[in-house]
Amino acid sequence: MADLDLSTLFHVKDLVAVVTGGGTGIGLMIAQALEANGAIVYILGRRQEKQGNIHPIKADVTSKSDLSAAVDHIAQKSGYVNLVVANSGITGPSLKGLDKGASLADYRAHLYNWDTNDFTNTYNVNSTAVFYTIVAFLELLDKGNKAGNIEQKSQVIAVSSIGAFNRVPLAGFAYGSSKAAVVHMMKQFATSLVQYDIRSNIIAPGLFPSEMTQETIKQRGEGKEAWPKDFVPEQRVGDVKDMAGAVLFLTSRAGAYINGNVLVIDENEYYEVRAIPGKGYGCFALRAIKRGTRILAEDPLLVVPMAAYMQSDIEEAFEKLSTEQKALYLSLHSGHGQDPKAWPSQIHPTVHGKERQRIQEQHDARVAKEPSLISIFQTNCMEWQKGAAIFPNAARFNHSCNPNACFTWNSGIGKETIHIMNNVSKDEEITLSYCDMTHDKSLRSWELKHYGFTCDCRACTEDEDDETTLAHQSALRRFRLQELERETRFLRGSRLDEGAKQPTLVGKLLELAALHRQEGDFTARLASIFLDLALICEFNGDLKMAEVAASKAVQVKRDCQGTDFPEYKKYEDVLVRIKVKLV
Repeated sequence: MADLDLSTLFHVKDLVAVVTGGGTGIGLMIAQALEANGAIVYILGRRQEKQGNIHPIKADVTSKSDLSAAVDHIAQKSGYVNLVVANSGITGPSLKGLDKGASLADYRAHLYNWDTNDFTNTYNVNSTAVFYTIVAFLELLDKGNKAGNIEQKSQVIAVSSIGAFNRVPLAGFAYGSSKAAVVHMMKQFATSLVQYDIRSNIIAPGLFPSEMTQETIKQRGEGKEAWPKDFVPEQRVGDVKDMAGAVLFLTSRAGAYINGNVLVIDENEYYEVRAIPGKGYGCFALRAIKRGTRILAEDPLLVVPMAAYMQSDIEEAFEKLSTEQKALYLSLHSGHGQDPKAWPSQIHPTVHGKERQRIQEQHDARVAKEPSLISIFQTNCMEWQKGAAIFPNAARFNHSCNPNACFTWNSGIGKETIHIMNNVSKDEEITLSYCDMTHDKSLRSWELKHYGFTCDCRACTEDEDDETTLAHQSALRRFRLQELERETRFLRGSRLDEGAKQPTLVGKLLELAALHRQEGDFTARLASIFLDLALICEFNGDLKMAEVAASKAVQVKRDCQGTDFPEYKKYEDVLVRIKVKLV
């Protein structure tokens, strides 16, 4: 098909682009990539050397008068623009000269001696100038949409940095925080400008040669030994081809569906999506990942605030999405096309009203020949407060009955999080459990049937009667977990004071904890068991054991949900209280 040919998909010929800071470094790479493929490029900056179809305009991006003059000049020359890339940036105050093992006094002195004007100016160039550059060119971008010279809508792109997501301030506090501010600003532009058919996206480069990185590259060199894999997975500095590939994708027809996204031009820190023959796609670790690592924190795409949702609830939520968001939703997997014979043929006559309608709607969606809003929702939805929501990236993780990661809705930050709960090796698939990990094989199979697949993990495919298999050992553990759960459930929670007086409860909770750990279940369920053990030991005056149990509870809670999870502080408070009593 001609429409899918590379020359059509990545076509940027005749596109009119403006690139700030386009005379050097990443800006020049972007300008060269566009110009080499037929675009007309105007670069705004300090230099005025013309290169082919790259037209320099001397301008200070922090000056509104310079920006207005550049807009007038380009309007006269071209009449419109299709693309504005806000790339100009400076490093600002850095940690250079501060020893790694510096005392707190030296650390404070180094930071406090920074000139406030230098810190503020970093934001002025890296954030404020991005805002005014975009606003200055809005009318020319609108004219670009009307010009009809390219198929895709006009677009603004800001060049942020991988430093915007890095907790280590390698390039300094002002640089990292100003680049993070740009990411949020561009997401707001994506929402605000959609009504004018102008898209907004972000490029976040990793290590590329520029005036800001040249000293670091010179000091460390460019050989593989200079860049360890845990710092730069490719073990090299990015080059113009790396930047060009990303830029041509984002600015051509190939990227026309992208809006409000961050394109990280750096290997993903944790995982990538790969095709799995006969199974679709899965998420695979790019390196070894330790327990407790948060690999995803994602905003919901679509929310249905009730658990017993109806088809109309999903339709109502879907209609609130933008065109791009609707397309993303419809791209997700659907569990339709199931054999009606595999399901009950009728609803029990005692079920009436909305509940009967709800069951019928979900059944019809599962056995339908075509995907629907409801079939996509019930295949991909995850917990959200008292309802459910769609998280497109989280939905890419496959199921395993013995997973190595877990997911949680974190109301404290308003995101669905995924944490590694069992150490993961490089190239290992990262999986979640779609059902209760303590359930037996037959019940798990029934639960997973609703998603439209049969589980192929070892716990499901191996012979449970063969004592040498994982499936056999896992089945025994799950059976005992269910027994212990039934025996202890009414002695925990609000009845823990009563349970603390039962001489057998501690032993049962210790066995529960051991079984969960053997099963690889380091979820919040294990954390709550350790917390109950801590509270019982505290109640009975065994403070040393209470401290041990509380420490384990805090660690598991932190590893599976994070320190920003609302309930985490409760766990910490218990540990602190016990430690105070020990003094």
